[in-house]
Amino acid sequence: MPRSLLAAWPLVASRAGPRLLGAALLALASLFAWSLLGIGAWAAIIAWRRHGARSALGLALLCGVALLALHGALAAATGWDPLGTLRATEQVYRFGIAGELPYWYWLAGSPAAFLLMAGLPVAWYALRALAAGEETALAVLAVIAVAAVAGFTKAEVERIWLFLAPLTCLAAATVAPPRHLRAALALLGTQALAWELAWNTVW
Repeated sequence: MPRSLLAAWPLVASRAGPRLLGAALLALASLFAWSLLGIGAWAAIIAWRRHGARSALGLALLCGVALLALHGALAAATGWDPLGTLRATEQVYRFGIAGELPYWYWLAGSPAAFLLMAGLPVAWYALRALAAGEETALAVLAVIAVAAVAGFTKAEVERIWLFLAPLTCLAAATVAPPRHLRAALALLGTQALAWELAWNTVW
């Protein structure tokens, strides 16, 4: 997760140098989990909101070139098969327990589970930021929506989407009043304690 977040800040920069660094870091992060490419989608949406469609397309192409260059170089040097790993990942997922989970239930259930894991105050303010049209909220919740529609992470989002949690907190912070910070932290701590007690005593 931290590897992908290192790519987030330079990818949303307006200058070419940081963007190039961000694209390289994102390509490296993809070696650990394909889901981390969602950071690139998040950054492209922000670029679109800030600078227009041309900027977003340029960033997407830059990330794509960096991704192809890294995986192509590894394939040539070691025999690494990125397409094969994608197919294998999809097959393992489809033939595992995830294949038995109902799609329509988790279409809404996955985002709900993720926001609940992020914490009620974070979810509340992130959704308020989305309603206000705030760009970071729009970007992260759009990535969550697309991931839910794709259906590859049903019922496992608390783990697989964990890299999106800091970006969700960032979105929430754009509208959260500073005077509510202590109350929000207290509520988050209470929720975490309640979950821990429930997990250890009920399950």
